[in-house]
Amino acid sequence: ALPSLTTLSLSGKKITGAVLTHVAKLPAASNLTTLCLDTSGSFSETSQQAPQALKLLKAASRLTTLALPPHLASEQFLRQLSATHRRGRNGGAPLLTRLALTYSFSTCKYDTLACIGQLFPELEVLDVHNLSDGHFGGGAHSSITAALARGSTFTVAPFPRLRLLSIHRMGGYEANMGSAECEAVLSAIFAACPVLESLSVTHGQMSTGSKKRPVALQPLPTATRCWDDVPASLTDLSIHQISLGPDAFAAGVPAL
Repeated sequence: ALPSLTTLSLSGKKITGAVLTHVAKLPAASNLTTLCLDTSGSFSETSQQAPQALKLLKAASRLTTLALPPHLASEQFLRQLSATHRRGRNGGAPLLTRLALTYSFSTCKYDTLACIGQLFPELEVLDVHNLSDGHFGGGAHSSITAALARGSTFTVAPFPRLRLLSIHRMGGYEANMGSAECEAVLSAIFAACPVLESLSVTHGQMSTGSKKRPVALQPLPTATRCWDDVPASLTDLSIHQISLGPDAFAAGVPAL
């Protein structure tokens, strides 16, 4: 069925694990180059569907474009996906050039971001909607805070080909990011992306609670030193809900 199919988008309330398993068995699955799985809101946002999704992605080893909800894109899942595609290509790197971790109440954790470039070295476009270690409490950036407390540097594996990066939310639901954490993440991204041309980054705004249980609004993070590390290749920069220190861009960005 559908022997010429190369693009497939699955979304809606009836996209269950059984559906994913069935699609994986179709001969057309091996021809797919673009796949979008939008399961946010269609069933429980858990990792229970990961095995079925992995079966489909294993069959689609020619993928160059992939969109996944964050609850299906844990570090473990992405490592399995990368290994599966490498085996399907006799040891060659996965062909994926575009990856989107789509809108969901679940999040892409910072440790996951840190390994994506290693797993998919051909990536040219990365779009992440929710980037945090968790929505609730003050632990939304716990891995970054812990690294800084140890005196360690948060690092991101190199993205040798990444040209476009969009991060739609860096803050947690109940806490804004600290300035030190924000600087650490942005510096790590700049160091990992030597040919980055376009960056759009939004911090997002924490919830202030309800009328019965109001929560004091924390200040937005301030970023200053990290802008000195912006790649010379950057031509398009969009910054939202991040304050700039008085010495930001002191070194200039020639290509902007």
